[in-house]
Amino acid sequence: MKKSTAQIDKSNAVISIRGVEKSFGDYDVLRGVDLDVYQGENLVVLGRSGTGKSVLIKL
Repeated sequence: MKKSTAQIDKSNAVISIRGVEKSFGDYDVLRGVDLDVYQGENLVVLGRSGTGKSVLIKL
């Protein structure tokens, strides 16, 4: 696999979330999530089943 030499401009996020919380009834799905995604960056959301990956992406 070839390593990329492209530089990511981190001065301005295209997606930025801070302190996101989501619950369904008494079940906390997300607590205090912070995320920045910059133009040209690849994002992978990885985790076990039921950990809130889909909930985060649907926000």
